Amino acid sequence: MNSKKLAWQSSAWYWNKLKISEYADIDDEIKVSAAINYPEALNGLENNIASINHLSERKQYTYKLKEIFNYEKWHANKR
Repeated sequence: MNSKKLAWQSSAWYWNKLKISEYADIDDEIKVSAAINYPEALNGLENNIASINHLSERKQYTYKLKEIFNYEKWHANKR
């Protein structure tokens, strides 16, 4: 099995294990980032979002991707 396939499979496993879709579906970038990088913050053990690595960069990339994929238009149509 090649390394790209393993990377995708492990990412999917982690995404499903931590139920990250719950936060992605409601467009909560802080909870998505916490789940990916600092899961303890989701369990109420720690409420310090400053501990989430690279949160500001993730927010910037999220906004850029939303622009590229015209997120607001498609998201508005789902309501």
